[in-house]
Amino acid sequence: MHPILGAFFLLFLGFTFFTSTEVGKGLWEALRAAFYVLIVVAPIYASFTFLQRISSPKPSPFWDKENYYELLGLEVAAPEDQIIRRCLELAEPFRPDIHGECPANRQRFDQIERAYHTLTDRKIRKAYDIALTEQQKPKKAMTKLRSVIWKHAEELLRKRRRLVTDKGYGILDDSKWIREKRIFISTILRPAANSEVDIIGVEGADKLIESCLDAKVRSGSSGKSRSQSTIDPIEFEHHCASILEKAGWRVSTTKASGDQGADIIAKKSGLTVVVQCKQYSQPVGNAAVQEAYAAKAHYRADKAAVVTNSTYTKSAIELAESTGVLLLHQDELQDLFSKL
Repeated sequence: MHPILGAFFLLFLGFTFFTSTEVGKGLWEALRAAFYVLIVVAPIYASFTFLQRISSPKPSPFWDKENYYELLGLEVAAPEDQIIRRCLELAEPFRPDIHGECPANRQRFDQIERAYHTLTDRKIRKAYDIALTEQQKPKKAMTKLRSVIWKHAEELLRKRRRLVTDKGYGILDDSKWIREKRIFISTILRPAANSEVDIIGVEGADKLIESCLDAKVRSGSSGKSRSQSTIDPIEFEHHCASILEKAGWRVSTTKASGDQGADIIAKKSGLTVVVQCKQYSQPVGNAAVQEAYAAKAHYRADKAAVVTNSTYTKSAIELAESTGVLLLHQDELQDLFSKL
């Protein structure tokens, strides 16, 4: 017989003989009872030690001003017992003593633990609520200011295109536009939301205006509020500028007087294009092509284009072919870059 098998056989005989005696039976029953008690008590003990751990005092309980109410899915006025239950419930899947150590689990567990320490201590929670309120003030202020800016976004876009001018050599002059934004902040934003402007500051309001206008351009909602058959030539220019901006062009519009044949100056990827906009009910003739060609030389642009809601005369098409001026319908304007 194998030595190991022999040893097990002898142990089995000894165990059988021992448990056949009164003392052995009593000891065996005691061992069985202890085993059952261990099965019942172990989970209770584990939960107790877990609660004891997260209940132990911690220095600096809230870090990085995390929003623990959002983390726990509770209202700011949630009672303490509800917070405790929620912390235990959320922490259970991430407990390292049960599920093992894992960086992601540990990070989540520690975050819940910080929430527990912060929100179950009355003094700390009071200080935290004050800090959280201060932290959320700029966000609430920007929400209110954004709604005011959005009401005037169309007009602001038109002014930005007109007031940001090209000085040449790739340099844009936005000094007039900066002054216009300051006027808007003092005459429109402050009367509507003065305390909100104070919270984020004039520079913050300035950046918010630019952010709102850029978002409106990306959404493609600017310049589309009215039918193309009813808008006037100036509005048509701004409609074309909106299309170009949405396509990624940096756009500035010229003044109605002294525009030297260009209504729009558009720049993208190092290229400069002058655009003559014609809102006509009849075909566009030679004059528009000549104006665009002259504007190209005046502004030292790389390309000239004419865009219309109508069509072109035969002579205009022939002149454009010989001068290199692009003739576009407004529906083709978004693809301008691919046509260069």
